[in-house]
Amino acid sequence: MIDIEHPILSVVIPIYNVEDYLDKCLESIIIDDARVEYLLIDDGSTDGSKLIAKEFLKKVHNAYYFFQENSGVATARNKGLKNAKGKWIFFVDSDDHTSQDFVKNMLKLLPSLSSSDLLTLPIKKMIGNREFILQDGMDSLSIDDFSTEIVRGKKQLGVWAYIFNTEILRKYKLFFKDGILFEDQYFVPKYLNHVKTIKQVSGLRTGYYYYCFRKTSFTNSDLNYNKIIAKFIAESSRNKILLQIGKTKKTINIINENYIDIYFRAYVDMLKINRIDKAKEKRTSANEIIKKIRSCPRFKTIVKIVLLNLPLPIFMGILKLKK
Repeated sequence: MIDIEHPILSVVIPIYNVEDYLDKCLESIIIDDARVEYLLIDDGSTDGSKLIAKEFLKKVHNAYYFFQENSGVATARNKGLKNAKGKWIFFVDSDDHTSQDFVKNMLKLLPSLSSSDLLTLPIKKMIGNREFILQDGMDSLSIDDFSTEIVRGKKQLGVWAYIFNTEILRKYKLFFKDGILFEDQYFVPKYLNHVKTIKQVSGLRTGYYYYCFRKTSFTNSDLNYNKIIAKFIAESSRNKILLQIGKTKKTINIINENYIDIYFRAYVDMLKINRIDKAKEKRTSANEIIKKIRSCPRFKTIVKIVLLNLPLPIFMGILKLKK
């Protein structure tokens, strides 16, 4: 007999002014099954999102609607986390969607994954009508291998790319930081600090979560100084935690090498917004990091090291040619 009071999976869906996408999201992911509950957190929407969400409440018996004054996605996710009853928590962005039967297939798998602390999901990125696999895999991953895949971009840092163990989240009081940008960069590494076993879920078994790339989203919008700094701080904080939990010299060297990527990206972005003074600061710091690398860097990193040390007028010319 299914225990309605204790579902296996809690799906938390923050909602804010997504009337153009919400119907597709909910249609793909909501099933009327007591083993899963849906927590729809309306973050003060002013469009038709509320009506769409409430229509879905009429169709099923396991979806719940919460309204809050506009406070941001972190606060909305935290409200869902606090109200979740499931053994596992899955955070979904309301402008994304999943393959048909994705949740149904996950429910079949979850009992066999009960000893895992973190599940990595199969992810496809959609740009218009084109789709690309961002994340997929089978079998288990060590913490070191997972950390390496994060810094090399083979694993995503969006929380929608994972299913989390509720007991770990509650035991260590892990919540999203309110009022900061790139909050996922902080959340996933902190959770990883308490993980022993990681299991990859294959798209062949479940279908995919579709991350829908939109130029209008904040993450993909035009550069500005505050956004560049916020991203730099978030990525540096991520690497600091990964270095603390890394166990092998190889992993530590890879993470240290990734600092060059972080500084190089900030250097380029500062040049793009004409903050030459700040760009020079990042270049100086990057050269200090380079001295700490104890292994031969990858070719891509070597190229970035060369570009960092080109005379500024020459590098600025290269950037103009790329536009």
